[in-house]
Amino acid sequence: MDELILGGGGTLNWSMVRDGLCDEISIVMMPLADGETDTNSLFEASSEHSSPLPIGFALKGVEPLEDGSLWLRYDVTGPVAQEQS
Repeated sequence: MDELILGGGGTLNWSMVRDGLCDEISIVMMPLADGETDTNSLFEASSEHSSPLPIGFALKGVEPLEDGSLWLRYDVTGPVAQEQS
């Protein structure tokens, strides 16, 4: 298999990225806001499944779409070193 599209929720998305199982992130950003306070996030760590960890992305491409949306594509570069305080 060369390509698999992951369309899960924030916890599944985070688990796959954190465990190094995704090599690209594809996001369509629409010109819309609703002000909701309980909106799900794209990536959510869960104490049951995976812990937080900074993961870096590198911009691969930006494509404007006809409806004013942007299609953003990122390579997943992996864990980012954290500075010790």
